[in-house]
Amino acid sequence: MAQHFLLTSKTRTLSSIKIARLSDDEAFSLLCELRWGNKDVVVCPKCGVQHQAYFISTRKQWRCKHCKHTFSITSGTIFANRKKSLQTYLYIIAKFVNAAKGISSLQLARDADVNYRTAFVLSHKVRKSLLAHRDLQPLSGEIDMDGTYVHPAPRKKNKASDRLDYRLKENQNPDKRCVMVAREHYSTSEKNADKLNRGAKRSHVFVAHLETQSVVNSFANAYIEKKSRINTDESNAYGELLLDYDLRTVNHKKEYRSDLGVTNNQAESFFSRFK
Repeated sequence: MAQHFLLTSKTRTLSSIKIARLSDDEAFSLLCELRWGNKDVVVCPKCGVQHQAYFISTRKQWRCKHCKHTFSITSGTIFANRKKSLQTYLYIIAKFVNAAKGISSLQLARDADVNYRTAFVLSHKVRKSLLAHRDLQPLSGEIDMDGTYVHPAPRKKNKASDRLDYRLKENQNPDKRCVMVAREHYSTSEKNADKLNRGAKRSHVFVAHLETQSVVNSFANAYIEKKSRINTDESNAYGELLLDYDLRTVNHKKEYRSDLGVTNNQAESFFSRFK
């Protein structure tokens, strides 16, 4: 049996302790390498010309030879006009990325020695950047699809006599939302090429009010290629997918995996991460 990816050395490419030990010059050189490949040939964020700009070593800034714009390593990024050290930003990014199940702003504030507001803003800047650069290409091949509800009901009253039946529509939380996910499997050739290519390859997620046929159809038509295989549970919301997709279902009232090997466990595992 292949070793779990999180147990391999490939997951240890961004160490928080190594980031914390970087000097000012090392942190600066690392960011230059990540952004441009080196600090000699850079790209002006204003005019977009790639060239060997004049480097102002005392300020660690460049002056563009074409538009005369002065810029730094963080100009034109989510960290522009920064007030903290480069090590702090790199450290927060490392902590954010390495937290497989997410990390709270309060913990970031303690670990990075910044106040809560700073940690909150920086973590949302990272999320905003991820959202802006997400891959929205349609999924293909074998896909697991499912939905789960969050905030389905208010907290129960202490007294049993005061409790409402939250199964009734009029008693449900108006803030209840359905989080839907579609997760693409690695292909057989990708699995054979690398034993670590297991589980989900890519995921698309969106939030809806209800898990209905119209919502599911809109999601699938926009983000899943036709004729792809889709594994779901036996909810009526997925029935119409049979018209355009190879729909396979599993009855979760009886089993997690059918005798034919049908399961949507990749979608279920995604829900276990954020719940």
